[in-house]
Amino acid sequence: MERISGLAALSLMLAVPAMAQDAAPPPPVVETGAPPAPTPMPAPMPAAAPAGAMDAFGSVGQMVISADLPFQNEAPVLVIAHESNSMGGSATVVGIQPSLDYFVAPNISVGGEVGIAYTTLGGGASGSNTVLAVEVRAGYNLPLGDMLSLWPRVGIGYSHSSSSSGGMSSSGYSVPLDVSVPFLFHPGSHFFLGAGPMITTELVNKVEGVSVGKSTDYGVQGLIGGYFGS
Repeated sequence: MERISGLAALSLMLAVPAMAQDAAPPPPVVETGAPPAPTPMPAPMPAAAPAGAMDAFGSVGQMVISADLPFQNEAPVLVIAHESNSMGGSATVVGIQPSLDYFVAPNISVGGEVGIAYTTLGGGASGSNTVLAVEVRAGYNLPLGDMLSLWPRVGIGYSHSSSSSGGMSSSGYSVPLDVSVPFLFHPGSHFFLGAGPMITTELVNKVEGVSVGKSTDYGVQGLIGGYFGS
């Protein structure tokens, strides 16, 4: 009887830990069906600049090549001409006068031109004449729409001439002031046509150091040109 009681006590001692293990709380349940954390949205891309905005006439860094029409009393961009008359006289003219402007700030341009013209006379009035001219100028472009703008420019120049005929020679110089206000029409990218009022007046005009009459020209002047850069 005592043996049985001892075995029963031993069995009870072994069963208590097992019951304790069975009574332990179950592990937490992981909910696999929960929605995933939202993914951060990427930052919106900046809007692209409108087509043509970066190369509109007057943008910083643009270089403009243009030619005035008519050329007034100045040498054109490029000329090679020969003239003869029935009295036996003749003349040959070779000239070049490139023009360049640069936009240093939005719609603000600086530029100028350099020219040379050489004329030789044949026949009874043989001789030659050479003209060297430079000009510096500044301008401001005023947009008036997608295809129209106003580009007033003011410039001051220096022109030196020397002539020889019949063993005699002379030289002189003049300082002209130029003002032009052309309206520009832009039919396509990097190209323009224009026309507007102009005035040119000589501030100084001397021959062999002696002041002579100064001239003033005014009227309507045409303009054609193109530009590149941004």
